[in-house]
Amino acid sequence: RGQTAPMPWRLSALLALLLHLVVAGGDTTPDDDLGPPVGVAWTHAMGGPADSERARPRVPCVDDGPVAGAPVGGMGAGTIGRTYRGDFARWHMRVGGHTHRPAAHTLFAARVDGTATVLSALPSHAVIEGVPAGPGSDGSRVGETRSRRVLPADGSGGIYRALYPRSWYEYDPSALGAGGRVRLSQTQFSPVTPGGYRDASMPVGVFRFLAVNDGDEPADIAIAFSFENVLATTDVAPIDVGPPRGAWRLAPHKLTHATFERRGSIVGAHMHTDDVVYGDTTPSEPWHGGVAVAAREDEGVNVTVLPMYDFGDADSTYLKFWRPFEDAGGFDGDEATAANEHRGGVSAGPLSACAVSAAFTLAPGERRNVTFAAAWDLPATSFPRGSGWAKRYTRYHRSFIHRGDVPRGAAAPDIATEALLRADEWEGDIARWQRGFIESAAAKELNLDDPPGRRGRGHPGRRDERPTLRRPAWFVSALFNELYYLVDGGTLWGRPLTVAGLDGDAEESESSVAAPGGWRGEDGEGGDAAD
Repeated sequence: RGQTAPMPWRLSALLALLLHLVVAGGDTTPDDDLGPPVGVAWTHAMGGPADSERARPRVPCVDDGPVAGAPVGGMGAGTIGRTYRGDFARWHMRVGGHTHRPAAHTLFAARVDGTATVLSALPSHAVIEGVPAGPGSDGSRVGETRSRRVLPADGSGGIYRALYPRSWYEYDPSALGAGGRVRLSQTQFSPVTPGGYRDASMPVGVFRFLAVNDGDEPADIAIAFSFENVLATTDVAPIDVGPPRGAWRLAPHKLTHATFERRGSIVGAHMHTDDVVYGDTTPSEPWHGGVAVAAREDEGVNVTVLPMYDFGDADSTYLKFWRPFEDAGGFDGDEATAANEHRGGVSAGPLSACAVSAAFTLAPGERRNVTFAAAWDLPATSFPRGSGWAKRYTRYHRSFIHRGDVPRGAAAPDIATEALLRADEWEGDIARWQRGFIESAAAKELNLDDPPGRRGRGHPGRRDERPTLRRPAWFVSALFNELYYLVDGGTLWGRPLTVAGLDGDAEESESSVAAPGGWRGEDGEGGDAAD
């Protein structure tokens, strides 16, 4: 594993120019409909053959071939890439490292009227199997191999679209169960927008589902989010269980899973290194810290948490995760209570995962949004040579946490909480940023509003007080989608640990912190702009 090579100066200049062009879009008004901009967003079926026959390169680099998708994560904080098939495959949570490995147990699943489906067209998600070297030292217990329902591999299960930093999955109703009366779509994003230094650096991804019942009878729906504990390895990625156990690159520390609740409506699971949260270890390695998954429990939504299951044992995966979700759309509350963070959580092995489920009922014609978040607090990173680094978002640690005694590396539940509370605001910000560009690629017969103050009344390009500026759809798509590399290309944004360790929060003023919604605005002079 080596550091990502610097980009050639021409590519760096091009990316800087693209960012300048996109930032200069002017004021806009967010659309009421935050769905995908058809015709502008990059589009692909959820599965099937890739648009290009280009193979994955054999030489080590960050090009994983044509099966790809937009990432989630913060600038300089690490990212996770999810493909158009629906699987989480590209892992850059260790800044400067690169792992391409479709995760077998990091996934979304939907249950519609008793039919449970993994929201992925990756064929391996259709099988629940154990790991011979996993549960016991003798490898004697792997459990019974079972099958489960996934999206069709031919791509007929839905359509994927991306206009970074947002991407959309629109599922074909017939792929979710007999009858096809429930429409389900998903939007995922991170708050990477111009000028929002704090929010753009946050290590978090938001996943919003919209379910609509087009039938004549009530529909019972549940959505689950399962996540592997990537802190088990020094790669900060899913374990490659193919080689013998001795080659798994395990991280040298104990792992703990705990459930948590914040603000009365945010419920989730926190997977973390034990000594960082409950001990006196200061994070100094890329795998020191925690990962949290959570959902917002709004009125009419029942959120349940499975704090841990051992995916090295197929029976554990089936009996603790898949069967309860398939049968009832949720998990046993006793395990979640026993693993509460105030009780110290439960110990976890290297092949461990957690899950969160949100269940609800839709009346005929009713629609509902359900939101999940995945956040990580891994404040330090290091390379084979040189000093370690504190990531940019650590400057704002005090603005994330709900209690003053939450140490660095333990704030993932609080970062996930802020993401869930501010999801509407963030998505509106992204829509306002992108709207003018999307509309400039609309049909030629349409007249579009000019950004205020850009052109005078007598400008020759104006017609009926509207401009004639047009951008090709492919150009608008490229303007946004190529910006992913600023976040996902091995980006490091921070300061050496030799400067001030993990201390040195950004100063907060009354105008910088809003109550109770969280952060508003940036530092004063010499703060963000100085880095």
